Amino acid sequence: MLTFHHTCIGASHLTSGRPCQDASFSGTIGNLHLAIVSDGHGGERYVRSEYGARFAVDAAREIILQSALMPWQDPSERLLYIEELVSLWKLKVMSHYMSHPLSPTEQSIIYRSLAIEHILSTQEIYTLYGCTLMAACIHEDGWFAFQIGDGKCVTIHPTPSYTTLTSEPIPDDERCFLNMTTSLCEAFAESSFRYAGGDKDSIPSAIFLGTDGIDTSWGSKELLHDFYLEILKHCSSRETILQELREVLPKLSEKGSHDDMSIAALVRDEVLPELISIIFQYQIAECERIKKRQETRLISCQEAIPLKQAELTERPNDEFLQRDLSNLQNHLSQVNQLLARSISHLTRLQQQLAGQVFISTGEPHCICIEDFMLSNYVRSTVFLFHNISALRYFFYTLIYHLKHPVCK
Repeated sequence: MLTFHHTCIGASHLTSGRPCQDASFSGTIGNLHLAIVSDGHGGERYVRSEYGARFAVDAAREIILQSALMPWQDPSERLLYIEELVSLWKLKVMSHYMSHPLSPTEQSIIYRSLAIEHILSTQEIYTLYGCTLMAACIHEDGWFAFQIGDGKCVTIHPTPSYTTLTSEPIPDDERCFLNMTTSLCEAFAESSFRYAGGDKDSIPSAIFLGTDGIDTSWGSKELLHDFYLEILKHCSSRETILQELREVLPKLSEKGSHDDMSIAALVRDEVLPELISIIFQYQIAECERIKKRQETRLISCQEAIPLKQAELTERPNDEFLQRDLSNLQNHLSQVNQLLARSISHLTRLQQQLAGQVFISTGEPHCICIEDFMLSNYVRSTVFLFHNISALRYFFYTLIYHLKHPVCK
């Protein structure tokens, strides 16, 4: 089993001088393979969230090693499991708080956010250390994962049809929206955990855990999943992928969310060669579908422009027709560029699959951040708001969360 993790300080934290508030872990201990990430909250009142994230990772690791297999299918049993984890995190928090009194700076920040000076309650102390948590474990009898808060767990499953390769097995929580999330620091936090898992026949080929700084940078599920597939294509060794992540994540933070970022992953190295081949075939099939859609759009534009020109000949002073023609010509140019990019990308993928071009080239081909972000992040955003029902749902959900705020 190949395990790796990396945490990167966010671009905005570097600018403001704030510490990195993420933490991560991965490793193999006995027959257990673990991946854990935690994201400390960035709000003003969470003055010790970087410690909370570290304690969360430590508590999850200790509980998994002590209790081994989580009874993830039994709600009552898994609740006891998670209650033990939350209690251990709170114990670590309180121990740190008692041995490290608040500094004058921390006190001024806290009392400003609370708008009153008073002795902090136990719950308010936990809030200082607020964070999310996500963990996954693969063992000889199966796998399980659990999560509280935002971030994404993405699993990779090879399929013969190449129509689907990735999934997000942990259910979404509607309370995790924009900059709001559920948290380990909230009262009755154990009730906010979500779960996934399966037996040994359903163990994914790879599991990726990422804090929300990563998924918000890509703007869509599809692009986030493509990012993890590209990482898998570079999993020749733990050192190789860690070197690439060290180079790539700071650029992604700068051009994306500006937030701290953590990745932890479990990859079954015995299926990795076959998996990489399947990823290439999946990406080729997807690229061909995109190319076909772009060719259809190109033909549509080419047919529409002469008709619009004929109309303009009859009404040469019609400003609306002139604008429509100009828009069509610009759109045609854009489609031509996208089609050329797709053809180039398709050719490169086919060459790599055939072994004509080495995948590893000294630079991280895995993530050409600028090309990928400029051509795909904008496209995914336009796609979201092009759909009227999606736009309506966005505003309904925004209004709901403004009326029912959750901490972050």
